[in-house]
Amino acid sequence: MAVDLSVDLCGVKLKNPTVLASGILGVSAKTMIRVHEMGAGAITLKSLTSVPRSGNKSPVVLGTEHYFMNAVGLSGMGVNWQRRKSGTESRRSTCHRQRLFSFV
Repeated sequence: MAVDLSVDLCGVKLKNPTVLASGILGVSAKTMIRVHEMGAGAITLKSLTSVPRSGNKSPVVLGTEHYFMNAVGLSGMGVNWQRRKSGTESRRSTCHRQRLFSFV
């Protein structure tokens, strides 16, 4: 008998509570599809920008004896580029898992 591991995450039903963190294996469509095939409940995408952004110029990390501060500046190709790329990759796979992302 199979165990139901499904969960409700803010109104989104996931097959199970396993969510791939952003930037770990979800850096390309190919690896996200593989994570889906391995059974992840959802995949967290990198942040999407409304328009292309280059981010901040180096150096983007400041370190002291007590802390590190990061000011990467959220670079991105823009949502239209991502939509085209995602659509192309989605048509090549059967991956229909939930995708979580932040939109800047």
